[in-house]
Order: sequence, then structure tokens, then C-alpha cells
Amino acid sequence: MTALEKYTRLEALGRWRETPEKPVREVIVSFGNATLLLSDQHEKPLSHWAMAATLRIAWDGETAIYSPDVDGRETLEIDDADMVEAIAQVSRAESVKNHRKPWRIWVTVLVILAVLGAGLHWGPQLVRDQALRMTNAASARQIGLEMLAALQIEICKEPRADAVRMKLQQRLFTSSDVRIVIAKNAPAGTVFPGRLLLIGKDTLLQFSTSEQFILWAVQLQAEESPDANLFQNGTLADVAHYVTRGNIPRTKLLEMANKMLDDGHSEVTYPQEPAPPDIRLRAQDWTLLQDICLE
Repeated sequence: MTALEKYTRLEALGRWRETPEKPVREVIVSFGNATLLLSDQHEKPLSHWAMAATLRIAWDGETAIYSPDVDGRETLEIDDADMVEAIAQVSRAESVKNHRKPWRIWVTVLVILAVLGAGLHWGPQLVRDQALRMTNAASARQIGLEMLAALQIEICKEPRADAVRMKLQQRLFTSSDVRIVIAKNAPAGTVFPGRLLLIGKDTLLQFSTSEQFILWAVQLQAEESPDANLFQNGTLADVAHYVTRGNIPRTKLLEMANKMLDDGHSEVTYPQEPAPPDIRLRAQDWTLLQDICLE
């Protein structure tokens, strides 16, 4: 019996908020076909979440909070132990299933032939290069989200502060899909795969002005290239596992995530040049952003 078959009939009560501006609603959470189905008390469907993309953004040992996106605007709170465990098990199983595409069989054969033809010297790098070619922007973002989940990062959320964060994000990175993630338990600054810019709350509070923070964040994102380096430090067996199966084992994912934290910026620098006027924050918005982790 697969993980999906095991939990097909599992249901639990949850507390769903569609957006930060809307009230919390009690919903029935059940498993659909590779999705979480959220329904009201009359069994009317309210929302469908892709199982593999569901991210646990908070966990206190009893209650888990989930979101379908790292921005965390839509949330689902569950304190049913069986459901929490089921989501953890099935999301991993579905993630592996989704990556097992038929064409990867041919990719595997080509990679093996390339390794055999190029010899021991060039073979490992060919496999790493193939892994990187397989990883598009969406795949990199998924790996980054899985790393944050494995690290049990406590993402800070507050409706008004989130609006400021998203506005700043759009101003700073207009030509790219960068996401700013502010967390309670994170070091100064780390860029994770999928352009996830993780910033610790203590770092945010160290800046006296929004201009200093803005310039530092832009510089940090420009210096780091986690997607390109993602497969350079792993063993050949780990990379080959990703090429053939389309996923990274959870233990290895956690190891890689911790290494990224260790290699991240542990100290804050204060740029001296002024930030462009069109991306500066108003004083009240800057205060809201710095207070995002208070709740």
C-alpha cells in the first residue's frame, strides 16, 4: 500500500484563513488525488492545495500551520496528530512521484553513457551538470522550500508587515522572482535555492534605516548563487540519486541546508551609499516591517 492509498480516507478539522484580511474559518481537511481538499461543514469545497507544494511554516510540537506558498498569505492550522504526520509523509511521497517522469529514464541512460565515455575524471562533473540542467526555476524553488521546512524555520507573518515586505520585494527585484523570507530562528542572511532570501529577525533590527537594509539585501542576493552551487558539494551518489529519481533525500536536504546556513553571512555590513529614492520605505512602513516577528 502506498502512502497516498494509506491516507486516502483521512479527515480532520482545521482552521483556514484565505488571506490575512479575511477571518479564520473552521474547515474539514481531507485527502484528494494528490491534493489537500478544504471543505466547509456542508462539504462544499473551498480550496485545493497541491500536496507536494504544501509547506509547514510553523510547528510548536502540537499545532502545525501550513501554507501553499512561502509568502504565507493563505494558511491552514491543524492540531490533529494523525493529519500532521500524514501530510508530512504524503507530501514527501507525492514529491518523489511527481518527479518520476518517463523521460528521466532516458536521461539516466545518457548520463551513464556519458560517465562511461568520459572516464573517471570528467564523469562526476557531467552528472552534476546534468542535475543542474534538470533543475528549472520551479524545481529550485521547491528545493528551497523543502530546505526551510527541514530546518523548521519559523517564518514571521503579520498582515500589515507582510504587505510592506511584498511591496519592497517587488521594488527591489523587479526583474527576478526573489522572495524575502523573514524568520525568528535564522542567522544574518542566506540565499536558498529558488531565490529565497532568508533574513533573521535580529538582522532586521540591527539596521537603523530602511536604506541600509535595502542596499544590504540587494548586495547579498547579487553575491550568492545557490542554484548554481547546489550540486557542487554533494557526493556523486547523492547527485546521481537526484538525476535518476528527481528528489533529494530528506537527511541530505537537511545537511545541505545547514551548510548553506553556515556559509551564509553571519555579520551585517552597512553600505554607505544612499538607496535610490523610488525604493525607500516610509518611516511607518519600515517600523511595521521591523515588527513583523513580534506576534
